[in-house]
Amino acid sequence: MSARMLSTFALVFSLLFTAGCSTTSSQTQPQKSHWTTCMAKGGAVMGIPGAAYNMATGGVAFVAGALIGGTACAMLDPVAKPDTPMGIPGVEGMSTVNFDFDSSKLKSDDLEKLNKLIGQLDQDSQIEIVGHACEIGSRTYNQKLSERRAEAVRDYLMDRGIPEENISVKGEGEDRPVRGNETDEMRQENRRAEIMLK
Repeated sequence: MSARMLSTFALVFSLLFTAGCSTTSSQTQPQKSHWTTCMAKGGAVMGIPGAAYNMATGGVAFVAGALIGGTACAMLDPVAKPDTPMGIPGVEGMSTVNFDFDSSKLKSDDLEKLNKLIGQLDQDSQIEIVGHACEIGSRTYNQKLSERRAEAVRDYLMDRGIPEENISVKGEGEDRPVRGNETDEMRQENRRAEIMLK
């Protein structure tokens, strides 16, 4: 068997074998361990036939097989979504509360979010709260409204034991919309305060 045929044969078997490895073992093994298993098996499937030809070819084929096996696992694994440090679904490291039009009053759903957040903070946690507004109204008014929204979140956290010195607040007014201000839905998204761990 020629070297070219041997390497083609090994490559095909390696791809099939490592793809199967990556789709089945991910259900039963931790991510890192099944990646290493795929790499080892990929290296063996390509390296052993290569070594039969000569040792140098076997070494190169083993490395190539390991790379293909690891790549197959990486491509076929579902991407893990990291938990936010606050344990709240949303942007990593950030939680958002929304407000009604022209209001800085926290809503009951958002109080539940904040209570979850408080349960995961400690006395050393540093928090930044940034208030926002939609574009309805004057820029000056919306700036003040965004500040009141940030302050409402701060006051709630302080009432539940988070030290004031651990919290910074600011308002961005209407300058940072989530997606725009063209529809009622977009404007509602912009009436918000973002709570971030520093």
